Amino acid sequence: MKRQIALLLVVAMLLSYLGRYLMSVLSGVVFFAEYAGEQNALVYSLVYNGVYMIPNTVIALVLAGILLVPMKKYFSGAD
Repeated sequence: MKRQIALLLVVAMLLSYLGRYLMSVLSGVVFFAEYAGEQNALVYSLVYNGVYMIPNTVIALVLAGILLVPMKKYFSGAD
């Protein structure tokens, strides 16, 4: 059960961060393309958002893994 909860947590976090990344890239292309200069706005937005969002995702996954151990009783329904 613990393994299933951990897997669900990782999948949920990855999906949410992927959605956040895609929406940030889209808004970068649509609203901030002027800051790309001569570069392709899509490539600029992919790199710009990836530089801070990928480390942010890794840090969040590590912290969730650390916090899952003391919080497991809340996920299992035990009081």
